[in-house]
Amino acid sequence: MFDPNEFKRRFPLFDYHENQSLVYFDNAATQQKPVEVVEAIKDFYCTINANAHRSSHRLGRAATHMIETTRNKAKNFFGLNDSADIVFTSGATESLNILAYAWRSFLQKNDEILVSIFEHHANLIPWQEAANFSGAKLVYTDSLIDNWLSKVNGKTKLIALTACSNVTGCLTDLSILSELKKIYPEVIIILDASQLIAHRSVNFKDISCDFLVGSAHKFYGPSGIGLLCGDHSWWPKLKPLKTGGEMISRVNYNCSEYQGGPNRFEAGTSPLSAIAGLNACFDFWDGMDRSSMENYECQLTEYLYEQLQKVCDLYPEIQLISKQKNNIGIALLVSKSIAMVDVANWLDTKNIAVRVGDHCARIYWREKDYQSGLRISLAAYNTFEDVNILVKALGDFFTEKIDQCSGSNVLDYGSDGYYENFSHLNLDVLFNSKTWEKRYRFILRISKELSNKPILRKDKFLVEGCEAKTWIDCEKKYERFFFAVDSESALIKGLAVLLLSNIQGETGERINQFDVERYFSGLDLSNHFSPSRMNGVYQLWAKMLHCTKSYRN
Repeated sequence: MFDPNEFKRRFPLFDYHENQSLVYFDNAATQQKPVEVVEAIKDFYCTINANAHRSSHRLGRAATHMIETTRNKAKNFFGLNDSADIVFTSGATESLNILAYAWRSFLQKNDEILVSIFEHHANLIPWQEAANFSGAKLVYTDSLIDNWLSKVNGKTKLIALTACSNVTGCLTDLSILSELKKIYPEVIIILDASQLIAHRSVNFKDISCDFLVGSAHKFYGPSGIGLLCGDHSWWPKLKPLKTGGEMISRVNYNCSEYQGGPNRFEAGTSPLSAIAGLNACFDFWDGMDRSSMENYECQLTEYLYEQLQKVCDLYPEIQLISKQKNNIGIALLVSKSIAMVDVANWLDTKNIAVRVGDHCARIYWREKDYQSGLRISLAAYNTFEDVNILVKALGDFFTEKIDQCSGSNVLDYGSDGYYENFSHLNLDVLFNSKTWEKRYRFILRISKELSNKPILRKDKFLVEGCEAKTWIDCEKKYERFFFAVDSESALIKGLAVLLLSNIQGETGERINQFDVERYFSGLDLSNHFSPSRMNGVYQLWAKMLHCTKSYRN
């Protein structure tokens, strides 16, 4: 039987004193590293740390040996025929860019490239560029499970699909590939297996694709190293994306010749310490019982969905739109009345790490009636108790009734919006709160002082750079400035109230003298909010300053 607690003890991040109670549910973005990988990276710098290939000294030979040993382990891990079938890249993004750049020379006008609405931008934007260069056409399928074979026809020259959606966790029906290859043997099939590798065994021989890509940091390996897998007979036919260094076989004055093997695509100095970590990662996987590990993850996924559905049944403001069936351990929550970034920040106060946003898959969200979602993604070191902690924290969020209510202190200064008065607020509670959670609760509570302003929610009032949509307008009256602010996020509203409590109804001179960074630093907010969150607040502040200056001018 798989023991997740014993497995978790292999990951040093969870031993760090600040992380011992951490519930880490952001595994689709990156997984934690086992001690073997961490030590291998350290060991490389302590014992080798030399450039590979052509070096005449023993350290260089050791580095070269390490690279080729890792390449051979990758061959065995992915079930390839030859170690030359493995190209090391910086990650799946570079792997896909290499393929798209190479294939744009083979594509012609009116050729079709099949992708899905679920694709990560890394497996979409490169193909958009290839289509724009060649005149080919992108064709989208809106399903990974149903028979998307009907989208393929005589014009289809290339198919680039995710093996598993990083947004919903849905597995692609790969059994269709063998049937497709029988009907259209000339169609090139490229599979982005980034989300699949950590959760299912991947054998290249069993998948009827031409190329497969992945990133090591998504299957317990180091960051900065990825793989491009394919029959090495393809390599001499493909034009490399990057040039220089060891990928050259001959250099002339006006042109050069490239190598034919994997080195053809490995220009420049290799990420040697990352390759050393990947080498240890393959050893780590060799010691795993993948069948029992997969069974455990399936049970945990089932439990996660059962518990999240109970939360959604109790609190209809939130919906679970991903499905448990054919899922590798990702759940997606959305809401039309609550900014999910507020939920994510609330969970962060409970030491629970999740991810909120569009997850680099904006085509998917264009097809949905939502802006973004909160993603919970599992790994084998997660436990049933982790799920219980998450569910309790979600329940606490709604029990606190953290929603966006209408303000009660509104001064109406015209038809363009509302300009609230915050002079009644007692901010001593915030300054005197000794714990971050109490400060967070207070900020959310005062967010209710800002009313919802539908009339303000127009593009011309939108503040660029905020995680959640935020709008601002300004009016000058009796040489003083009044600001109307609205946001989809209760947290942004609360932070806006903190700003407005200092400047609402003040002169332009007084507003420009206000030191906003010092103010937030004194409240210890910068240490608890992400840089992107604080950047959004500072963008709001910059828009306020711009309003005062534009009136003065």
